[in-house]
Amino acid sequence: MHDRPDMMTSVLIVGGGVCGVRLAGLLRARGVSCILAESRSTLGGRVRTERYETPSAYADLGPAWVWPHQPRVLSLLRERSLPTFEQHTAGQLVFQDEHGATRRFDMATMGGSLRIQGGMLRLVESLAEDLEAKHLWLDAHLQRLECTDAGVRASFRDGRTLDVAQVVLTVPPRVLAATVSFEPELPSPLRNAMLGVPTWMAGHAKAVAIYDTPFWREGGLNGDAVSHCGPLGELHDASPHDTSAGALFGFFGKPAAWRRAHAATLQDEVRAQLAALFGDAAGRPRTLSIVDWAQDPLVATPADDAMLREHPRYGPLPPADGRWSNILLFSGTELAPTEGGYIEGALTAAERADNELAERRR
Repeated sequence: MHDRPDMMTSVLIVGGGVCGVRLAGLLRARGVSCILAESRSTLGGRVRTERYETPSAYADLGPAWVWPHQPRVLSLLRERSLPTFEQHTAGQLVFQDEHGATRRFDMATMGGSLRIQGGMLRLVESLAEDLEAKHLWLDAHLQRLECTDAGVRASFRDGRTLDVAQVVLTVPPRVLAATVSFEPELPSPLRNAMLGVPTWMAGHAKAVAIYDTPFWREGGLNGDAVSHCGPLGELHDASPHDTSAGALFGFFGKPAAWRRAHAATLQDEVRAQLAALFGDAAGRPRTLSIVDWAQDPLVATPADDAMLREHPRYGPLPPADGRWSNILLFSGTELAPTEGGYIEGALTAAERADNELAERRR
């Protein structure tokens, strides 16, 4: 059971990804009463770190990297004493042509990128420490928002309701359009704009293979691979910083419809490709994890089935006018003016939402 918040709650934040958790912490620091509602049973959204039996073995099945030009995330990592390490790049890349033949090249594709020791989820967990449990609703799937004389009434799938002064929606706009009803309905230009915002990485899937050691390094390989054969199209070393385990991860180069059709054999096809790229031992991982974001209704809609081939131009939506003016705010990494889709974009969006809410209270 959740404690029912008092009627003085000022803000409902919908979505417990990086943007939502960061915004909740910023509001609490300013003394603003808020509730953070997340559909899943855990926080993080597309940040998903799977941890294995070896203490330092983990896999980021969502975002894995931060970059030296991203000041907000780097500042937070320093502030919260979360160490990073550089992506491994020493050695050769493996190229696989459309016929499956392989060649090696003296190059690496992710030089300069950084990973968080222990996985990206450590950042979310650190941000969540700023929140009180009574202000966090998990397994809270928003279904309806209704304008009232006092503000907004939010109704959830499990029957709970919450009356608040303002709502911030940090869920991807397409998912909101598909899963939440509004009374009155949102203006057509706004709804059409929501449907037109591609959800970052929603059409993609990722595989992570865990080994006892990063043995490919001994053979002069850096873990990078590019394949025109598949099923994985791009691969990288995902081993922990202390090399107490080995890990490789890859993005699928095949679309969602192909992945659904091959669901029964997908793991076998990945193992066979890993063996072809990095040797027989790579085809026998201790653990193989696959997450297909296109199959997750909290991330993707049918419009996201096609994988993005280039980075969209993200930015704010048109304002919610009429009765929704000044009580409804859209945020999230897809709406960030810079670094949209990335962790940095989520943090930028959280700061912008916090600033706008502060302006509204003046």
